[in-house]
Amino acid sequence: MRAGEFNYTSLECVLSEWGVISQVPVQYLTFMTTGRKGVFRTSYGTIECTHAKRTAADIVRKSVLSDQPRLRPATAPAEYRDLAI
Repeated sequence: MRAGEFNYTSLECVLSEWGVISQVPVQYLTFMTTGRKGVFRTSYGTIECTHAKRTAADIVRKSVLSDQPRLRPATAPAEYRDLAI
């Protein structure tokens, strides 16, 4: 998504996938990035980037591999940490 930066899906998108919250984001993707924050509106939906002061190693440890061709989702404990930002 952002060249040269580390990113992972997080916040509402993954909390919904893990079953922690009942809301299902429709046409909205939230993810954490080591790059700058921003909101991008596209014809496919809205993409929200939240800046995270994390190292690459921390991001790899706090996210999981997915069989889907997409960004790595955060682990449930990492979700709660990200909500505190």
